[in-house]
Amino acid sequence: MNLFEQLSPGHILTESYPTSNGYDLKWNPWLEIGFLQSRGYEYDEAYWLKYQSYIDNGIGFKLTRFRKRFVLKSLGGPGMLCDIGIGSGQFVSALGCRGYDVNPHAKKWLQEKQKFCDPYVQQVSVFSFWDVLEHIEDPSPLLKKANHVFVSLPIHRNIQACLESKHLRPDEHLWHFTERGIINFMGFFDLEMVTKSDEEIQIGREDIMAYYFTR
Repeated sequence: MNLFEQLSPGHILTESYPTSNGYDLKWNPWLEIGFLQSRGYEYDEAYWLKYQSYIDNGIGFKLTRFRKRFVLKSLGGPGMLCDIGIGSGQFVSALGCRGYDVNPHAKKWLQEKQKFCDPYVQQVSVFSFWDVLEHIEDPSPLLKKANHVFVSLPIHRNIQACLESKHLRPDEHLWHFTERGIINFMGFFDLEMVTKSDEEIQIGREDIMAYYFTR
């Protein structure tokens, strides 16, 4: 039984919508949470280099500046935050925090900077998931130990908007949420929303909201 099935009460009818990867998007209309099985996605050198190319563009700089400000305003300092899925590493460098990534090229970069942290074995309670949570099939081991969570991700108005969204990327994006859905999802791990921001949308990103949750 996967995490989506664990979260969905048995008496609630789950809807299914076919997608291009051959799997159905499973949607729980009561929770407003969707899950799409992946055939496997490779986070390799090309993926790492793609994000490296974003460092010097205007949007990348603005996103990092906003995310750093969002964390510092909420926590008062970086604390022992671990950034999950570091992208280009720009946020780790800006905040001076630690990071974790399944991409071997990102992991090597973190190790060279002495910033690598394995939150699955180390004591970590503060996490950021910038454009990452939707990629992780089962984030429960991390969310169960989290006291503070920062996340940015696509937020859909409803299932129809999800099915029409450019963020519906079979194999890469597994989880799909409305705003009520992400609040419900975090609630299963006793995490409550403290604040949210649409600044990433203002910067130019389509339907990407940022949230801060705490236990």
